[in-house]
Parts: sequence; C-alpha cells; structure tokens
Amino acid sequence: MQTRKETREDKLRDEERLYSAAQEFAQVATEILTETIDAKGVFNILRDWYNNRAGRDDPKAMDKLEHGEKVIEAQKRIAVPRRQLLHYGQVDGR
Repeated sequence: MQTRKETREDKLRDEERLYSAAQEFAQVATEILTETIDAKGVFNILRDWYNNRAGRDDPKAMDKLEHGEKVIEAQKRIAVPRRQLLHYGQVDGR
C-alpha cells in the first residue's frame, strides 16, 4: 500500500509529465500554424476566380500542390505530441 508521500510524489510526477506534454504539443502546434498559414490565400482566391472566368490555366497550380504537401507533412509532426498529451491527460482511466 502506498503511503501518502508516495501518492503525492506520483501525482506530482504525473502533473509534470502532463505539463511537459502540453508544452510540447503547444510548441509543435504553434510551429505548424505559423509555417503553414497561406498569407496569400485571399489574393489567390480572387486570381483563381478571374482566371477561371477567363478560361485560363492556374499559373500557381504547382505552388498550391507544394503548399498542400507542406501542410500535410506539418500535420504529421503533431501526432506524437498529441498522443502523449492524451495519454498523460487521462483522468481515472478515461
């Protein structure tokens, strides 16, 4: 049977793991958001609308595909920190 001190130490370790996992998740999520934001997206929408109406090909089609790949790769990076956060954030087996 655990003593009160051991129980308190276990709880502190669990809280430290959760805090560490939350920090890692927040850091990776912030990096992903700042790296993958398409600041030119609004202008691309207007240009696409114009080109589509004029029957022209999209001159930025390859750039858009490359950006999509970049977003997918960035999203994959968040899987491990998310799993750790969910694991350490469990309360009473939930």
